Amino acid sequence: MDTCWPQLSNWPFSWETMRRLSDRMKGIFPAITLQERHVRIHSFSPYRVNSGWIERPHVHWLYEAHIFLYGKVQYTYEGTQLVGPGSILLHRPGVRHTWQAEEPSLCFVSTFSVEPDCDIMTSPPWPVWPDVVWEVGLLLADVQSARSGWEERITSRMTTLLSRILSLSSRQVTPVRLPACASTLVSRVNNYLLQHLTEQITLEEIAVELGVSERSLIRQFREEAGETVFQRLQHIRLEQTERLLAETNLPLTDIGSQVGIRDAAYLVNWYRKQTSLTPMQFRRMMHANNTCFA
Repeated sequence: MDTCWPQLSNWPFSWETMRRLSDRMKGIFPAITLQERHVRIHSFSPYRVNSGWIERPHVHWLYEAHIFLYGKVQYTYEGTQLVGPGSILLHRPGVRHTWQAEEPSLCFVSTFSVEPDCDIMTSPPWPVWPDVVWEVGLLLADVQSARSGWEERITSRMTTLLSRILSLSSRQVTPVRLPACASTLVSRVNNYLLQHLTEQITLEEIAVELGVSERSLIRQFREEAGETVFQRLQHIRLEQTERLLAETNLPLTDIGSQVGIRDAAYLVNWYRKQTSLTPMQFRRMMHANNTCFA
């Protein structure tokens, strides 16, 4: 039987308003404790695509949740499923996924880290929870009103949202453990790299922070993640560079500063080597993709 998609035609926020409110939330949320796990939110922002848009296969090094507001997308993540308004997705770190938009589509995307790691369902179907969409709407309304205590209220609402989203981790009768690349040590390294991305990072500093020897760090990270710490750093820099190119109009010098590459010419050459595109080609492609939305 076809999914009965909820109707969200009376959604009260324009794309421009959602972007503005999302910017206002940056840096607001403290670390949240849920069921003895510490959750740190790294981003919460809207993302939209044109009909026919194909996202290339990629991975993330954080947990990533999608809350779909409208449109339909064929989503492939250890199985393919048509997702639409009200669909909730949760990715574990380090797993390749891709998708293709059947219609102009809009979702909210949140990236976050979880310590200790949790089990995640590994196959569709993803649930359709319209009430979660409206929780996002209430959160945005609190930000928009900016009435006294709004920061505390949106933290409470975000805690509720994450609690619902992380409940997807218990949908299996037999839990499947996260792959080795998301182990405790690797997760701690990922968090360190994200938090110090603008700095000159050394293995010695990471080892001191994690309380292990440099030699153990090198050996254990490679064994568990299948790559070196600095290969992981390059992946994270690429992911953050593309996020800034897609979501902001910052000049390359500012983007480079935020990802630890201070020379704009070097950033262009480095990015081209990683993707076969220049940063401006990627930005124009992403911006053109958004022009069809009213």
